Amino acid sequence: MRIAERLQRDSSADPVAGEAAARLADATRARLGNLQVGGQAGPRQTLHAPVAGIVLDKAAIEGARFAAGEALFRIADLSRVWVIAEV
Repeated sequence: MRIAERLQRDSSADPVAGEAAARLADATRARLGNLQVGGQAGPRQTLHAPVAGIVLDKAAIEGARFAAGEALFRIADLSRVWVIAEV
């Protein structure tokens, strides 16, 4: 979002580029609002998982890029556990 806002400020000489940057900034704000991370300050955003559990696999690393639909984490739900045992 900061990049889009900077583009919007820097493209004051080109109205078409300024409008495109404004649309990009608005779309980014909408996406952050959908993720419920709007209003956070600083370079990092906190995203909360929709489930609780134990992280089994972490594909998300600093600097990596991901496409929509890619799994960043694999989380095990341990609220119910079945145990098969011989006593």
